[in-house]
Amino acid sequence: MKKTPGPKPLNALFDRYKKILKAPEAAVCDAARAVIEELLGVPIRTEQITYSPQTRVLHIKHGLLKSEVLPHKTEILNHLKGRLGVRSAPQDIV
Repeated sequence: MKKTPGPKPLNALFDRYKKILKAPEAAVCDAARAVIEELLGVPIRTEQITYSPQTRVLHIKHGLLKSEVLPHKTEILNHLKGRLGVRSAPQDIV
């Protein structure tokens, strides 16, 4: 008698959607705010960050914050890739 395989793990059921779906704008902005505050220790509000999913560019509106963030751009982008995944993370900060 052939034994049937057990139930699939719950993680395997969502593999298809992990490849297709991207993080929404608000999730990217919240993650960027958290990473900037964590790495630089600079308080930043979510309203000061916008994200364009079509171009995958993160915009920082405030000039002083921008001057603090841009020297650490590659480090911030690497942390965002770790949190959001390569597909959902921004490619540039302006």
